[in-house]
Amino acid sequence: MAQMKAQYVQYYTPGTAAKKLAPVIPLRTPALPRTKTQQKRIKIYLDPVALFGTVVAVSMLISVLVGFSALQTEQKKVATMVEYVETLRIENESLRTQYEGKCDLVEIEEAALALGMVPKEEVTHTVIHLELPAE
Repeated sequence: MAQMKAQYVQYYTPGTAAKKLAPVIPLRTPALPRTKTQQKRIKIYLDPVALFGTVVAVSMLISVLVGFSALQTEQKKVATMVEYVETLRIENESLRTQYEGKCDLVEIEEAALALGMVPKEEVTHTVIHLELPAE
């Protein structure tokens, strides 16, 4: 009989991990063709009616704000004009009192009578009726 030498393989190694056995023929995995990676496109769906409504709402908001600022400007102008009118009214009263203080009606009437003027009640009015001549 032929003698065979037996070789014992020790699968346990002292430590925490078992020893890995290396294969005699390294395994090769076939190279797969590379696929092109496509970037994911993010699609945003816009509803035209909603977009139009949003644009109209924003434009109306802007027009309201512009109108409000114009209203405030006009209110300031009105307040300025009211103050100016009040100043003119006060000035008119003071000038009227000055004028009436300088004018003496009795003196004016005497001067008018001295110049030959007559009162309105003493003047006679004559009405003249004219007829158009015939052609």
